[in-house]
Amino acid sequence: PWAEAQLYNAPDTMTLVSPASGTKVEVGQPVAVRFNVTRKLVGVDLPATGVVVKFVSDGGTVDHELAITGPLGNADVQWTPQEQGASLRAEVYNTDGKVILEETFTPETEWSIIGKWKERSGMLKVEPPHEFLQFDNCLEFREDGTFSYVWDNPDMTPAYTEVYNENWEQIGYIIGLFHKEAAGTYAYADSEITITSCDYYIETTNGTFYNFDGQTAPEIWYSNEPEDAQNQLGGKVQFLNENCIKIGTTTCDRILEEGTEVVTSKSTSVSGCAYRYVKGKGLFLYDVPPK
Repeated sequence: PWAEAQLYNAPDTMTLVSPASGTKVEVGQPVAVRFNVTRKLVGVDLPATGVVVKFVSDGGTVDHELAITGPLGNADVQWTPQEQGASLRAEVYNTDGKVILEETFTPETEWSIIGKWKERSGMLKVEPPHEFLQFDNCLEFREDGTFSYVWDNPDMTPAYTEVYNENWEQIGYIIGLFHKEAAGTYAYADSEITITSCDYYIETTNGTFYNFDGQTAPEIWYSNEPEDAQNQLGGKVQFLNENCIKIGTTTCDRILEEGTEVVTSKSTSVSGCAYRYVKGKGLFLYDVPPK
């Protein structure tokens, strides 16, 4: 009879509450996902309490496979995507073991920047024709939102770099040892790194400035402004593959555990550096000037 049918109390709808499908998530980083189950009673959708929900992960892991809906009909799980294209499905079964409800969370996955990276950057060798000299460096992004960075001559080998004025006209060159170091906090969203605070950002030069027009070079530049670190370490991120990224124009390779082969991009692009003199401010380190 119609009246008795209206009293049927089994769950009949499941929806994804959060995050919405299409949300960007990082591979390897846990995501809190919530589904909601309702049942229709006397024509009204009400929370379905005490319903067992099974989580099925395609390309990821969950902190628990089963959940029982609470007073509001919610079923929560911590899901960690392990590869691009991963998805999470929630299922409800009847007494015959058949799926009667299901809903899928399909995010836009991208690889994680968490870890240690080595820039393909440096100066030039002192001896002509001044070939590129890869510098020792490590840029680390941590899960707690902090970062650190260090950049040095390899094996204390002196390097050569040109110095340009504000119009990108060469005014001299430097031969010596160079050092950069920074630490602070960052945010990563929409494929962009933003330096949110900077405990320190230091560039030092221990060498000789051979100038053409009488300008002098300071031995040390010290700053704790986020925008200074942002100019060097922040910007849009492009993944060339899981272990190779571009931050702005700088290509970086992931530093993995010893003995693990790193498969990097076939790109051979590297970033050289040069100093640019800014009147009233001194010398600042930049990427190689445009040709």
